[in-house]
Amino acid sequence: MIDYQNFLYDFSSHALKRLTQRGIKLESLDILYDHALLFYAGKSDMALWVGEKSISKLGISGKKLSDIINIAVVVSPDGRIKTIMRCRKPPKYWKRAS
Repeated sequence: MIDYQNFLYDFSSHALKRLTQRGIKLESLDILYDHALLFYAGKSDMALWVGEKSISKLGISGKKLSDIINIAVVVSPDGRIKTIMRCRKPPKYWKRAS
């Protein structure tokens, strides 16, 4: 069992449930935060997403990077992780942040 209280991320109960359901490792979130593309997702939420093309453009490889491909994290304005999902491409209503 992982002690989620000792990590730097603030998870909603929904996000914790999705994290465990989808088998996403907490260590993968560190890599995701470093290499993800940023999107506006809704009124004030931000989303971080890593796809295969974005990884190949960065020229980064490795086992841990394969763990984060096609993972998205939606974060509220106060920094709380609202949900975590797997998606091959960002939803159309997400707008890319520069």
